Amino acid sequence: MPQISNLSTLPFFSSSTYQRFIFQSLQSKCISSSSSPVPSQQHISHLILDQKSFSQALETFKWASKLPNFTHSQSTYRALIHKLCGFRRFDIVQELLHEMPNTIGVPPDEDIFITIVRGLGRAHMAKRVIKVVDLVTQFGKKPSLKIFNSILDVLVKEDIDLARNFYRKKMMGSEENLVQALVLLEKCFNLGFVPDVVTVTKVLEVLCNVGRVTEAVDILERLESKGSVVDVVAHNTLIKGFCRLGKVKSWASLFEGDGERKGCLPNVDTYNILISGCCESEMLDLALDLFNEMKTDGINWNFVTYDTLIKRFVCSGGRVEDGFKILEIMEDSKEGSGGRLSPYDSVLYGLCIRRISWMKHSHF
Repeated sequence: MPQISNLSTLPFFSSSTYQRFIFQSLQSKCISSSSSPVPSQQHISHLILDQKSFSQALETFKWASKLPNFTHSQSTYRALIHKLCGFRRFDIVQELLHEMPNTIGVPPDEDIFITIVRGLGRAHMAKRVIKVVDLVTQFGKKPSLKIFNSILDVLVKEDIDLARNFYRKKMMGSEENLVQALVLLEKCFNLGFVPDVVTVTKVLEVLCNVGRVTEAVDILERLESKGSVVDVVAHNTLIKGFCRLGKVKSWASLFEGDGERKGCLPNVDTYNILISGCCESEMLDLALDLFNEMKTDGINWNFVTYDTLIKRFVCSGGRVEDGFKILEIMEDSKEGSGGRLSPYDSVLYGLCIRRISWMKHSHF
């Protein structure tokens, strides 16, 4: 139990007078047919909250601990912690949290951590609010959505940059926390706060990875409607998602009509994603058209462009001549293959397949 000041030194009350005052207050709150009422958790919680100083709140808590047949609970601890937060006694709050598993047999619950978050918010201690996440994990728990929600509430009001950093670092990383990321993103929109495009792009990527591309498009459109500048990386993320679903043509035309109109021009990665998508969907002519379009638009081919086309044309498309043409263009370019062998491996593999096929047919 945390150490507190000797109540005999407090103004107006001696220790005995204070305990009589508490008992009278308790009797006025309790309704019982017994001459010695056993207070409920609610009665003690209200009594703690009624105190005018953190020392009196602590003494009330200690006094209740000694009552026959009474045991503290999450609710009485929460009342005391709320009172302590009001006086910025977060040092004592920390002690109380760590004693709870021993005194009541369970760690602090979600509501207690939310109480701490809000207390820190009222004290304008935004940086300490973020640390509540680590505090929760000390008790072998994962922070709940409600805890994240309450933290974001405080950060948005206190420090937008901290809010963005918190959202990016704590919510992004895997499909496991996608639901939390989406819920909190919705909250951000409702609060008029938009996370940075890098963070939102990560959400789009995770959505696309699980096939929820339409939802990703909706988020992108909402982001743009709120005045946020969406870069080509975000668009490329959606293009890759649509290509995985085999919807290359529709998304290619959508980018040309919508993306370019908003000043988001395709880059070499955009074309490489589309070319790869075309190859995967066996649309080799469209892939070749995109290859030629890059030159028209002044976008330089890179190794990924060459390697993707050569591999698909030669290995599985049966178009060895087209593959050789791409190989020649690559070798004539300034960068060439950069010492990488995969294009040549693809050509050799394609020639072997053609030779085997020819031998089978000539045998008969």
